[in-house]
Amino acid sequence: MIRIRKSAVGSVLFFLISTGLFASEESMIRESVRQYTQGIIIASKKDRVEHMEPFATEKRAQKLMIWMKSWHENNYFMDSSIEKIDFGPIRIDKEKATVTTQERWRWRYIQIVTKEVSQPWTQSDYAMQYNLVKIGPRWKVDDAKILSEKETPLLKVKK
Repeated sequence: MIRIRKSAVGSVLFFLISTGLFASEESMIRESVRQYTQGIIIASKKDRVEHMEPFATEKRAQKLMIWMKSWHENNYFMDSSIEKIDFGPIRIDKEKATVTTQERWRWRYIQIVTKEVSQPWTQSDYAMQYNLVKIGPRWKVDDAKILSEKETPLLKVKK
């Protein structure tokens, strides 16, 4: 009888610890995606993709750098904010994870030299899929795909 109780207590403790760790992994993944999206905003304003190192793999950071450099070489930078991010299910398979999100962004392009707004404020609603990998104790975004996008201009363009 005592063995059964110890076994039952051990099983319950194992279940609580393992589900607690799983919940912790999910919260770490959500936080990594939040930091990644905020990192894009900061990196694009400061032209410093190195800022993404804690949140993105080197492969993903290189893609972001190319994307940002293309704006900057044309004398533009993106001014943006993320207004909301809702997380869908998170799938974890050992050191890899996938999560989908629904995101609402607000953005515009500004000419670097003249500070003239070249693209007025636009709202974009995205369905995104992020693939993450665990590197050491951290989850990093390895790939991001736009699953769907809807843009809504917030200001009329003056002609």
